[in-house]
Amino acid sequence: MVSTATLAVVNLSLIMASKWSMAFLFFLGMIVFAAVKRRNRESCSTSLLASSGINHEVFLSFRGTDTRKGFTGFLHRGLENAGIEVFKDDKNLRGGEEIKQGLKDAIKRSRISIVIFSKDYASSKSCLMEMVKMWECRKSHGQIIIPIFYDVSPDEVKHQTGDFAASFERHQVNKVNPKTIKTCKKVLRKIVDLVGYERKEINGG
Repeated sequence: MVSTATLAVVNLSLIMASKWSMAFLFFLGMIVFAAVKRRNRESCSTSLLASSGINHEVFLSFRGTDTRKGFTGFLHRGLENAGIEVFKDDKNLRGGEEIKQGLKDAIKRSRISIVIFSKDYASSKSCLMEMVKMWECRKSHGQIIIPIFYDVSPDEVKHQTGDFAASFERHQVNKVNPKTIKTCKKVLRKIVDLVGYERKEINGG
């Protein structure tokens, strides 16, 4: 019998084949497969399903000024077309604004978090705090985190050089708590060590 995940990937491919490279379709297919596989595993366990509180299969963390109307928008539509429930925050929080409890809950109640690292990602304190919450969820209940490097290299993100260095310097000037900055830098290094994708590998926007 053909699995639900396989059908979702085939459906996604048919919908988007005229627009994207095979690499991008493969990337999307992997996300769909992971989400459906985890959904099915939880549905097989009544106690696990009852305690999970899952509302979304994928949470997207991104810097709106960099990717909202391009890559992130295409990724969001592609996943939804494949039947994946996606949380995408469309409220433009200012750089120093804290994330609300509702956003933290959305992260906690997602099976997979995708963090799209772009040149201006670290300039947003709210983006960084989303990332920290994702890591907490990974440690507490095994949430899957998939990093995407959009016009930045993994080394630039991991070692906070280039645009990431400039962003953290601005946070220091703006008197962001040094402990918060230290935590964000530590989590960045950990997430970069996970399996991720660079834009040139998926060619999606």
